[in-house]
Amino acid sequence: MNVTYRPLESWQREETRSRRHGSAFKVGWSKMLDMLAKEMRMIEARDIVVEMDLEASDIRNDGLPRSTARPRTPRVKVSFQSKHGPLCYYCDEFDHYQANVYAISLTLQRLRMAELYGCTKRGEQYKGWAQLPGPSANGNGFSNAEEAWEWMQERCGWMRRDIRFALEAFPLQYRVAAKKLHPDTGGNKEDFQRLQEAKEVIEKRIGNP
Repeated sequence: MNVTYRPLESWQREETRSRRHGSAFKVGWSKMLDMLAKEMRMIEARDIVVEMDLEASDIRNDGLPRSTARPRTPRVKVSFQSKHGPLCYYCDEFDHYQANVYAISLTLQRLRMAELYGCTKRGEQYKGWAQLPGPSANGNGFSNAEEAWEWMQERCGWMRRDIRFALEAFPLQYRVAAKKLHPDTGGNKEDFQRLQEAKEVIEKRIGNP
């Protein structure tokens, strides 16, 4: 299963206040991932992205989370393209991110069963999980230059700087980011495209301070 792991970018639902113990699932991490892979195959998923509340430095060069990674919160977001269109699932019901990944897998399994036994037709049960575009005043996924700059910081591991000073050095910083995120140098197509969107928003800010 080809999966891209990323730091959590947005959380478009109310956060769970009182979480259940992840130990409720008597299943190891490898079996949890096996089940997720199985359900993704059944729904013909592609472009799978798993977002966790990590720092960019917690993700290895091969795209997997480091074994030493410790998410700030157990929130997990899984989004992908499927035969039913783009879908997105959030879960922070449990106190460990692995359990939340497994909970999403169980949800996918039960939704699939509804169709298997003829209770629904043409994937109606997935409509409530359709992935919505993030809020944007520019039509490109970023509402402002600050948001675009923060995304670049998370992806490239830069020290946080005030946006006023960051914009002055943006041309050099963009070249560094482009080299890191380009698919030919170890990045991926999605991140590189997102970088171009961030560049557009930030350059508009530079031209209109």
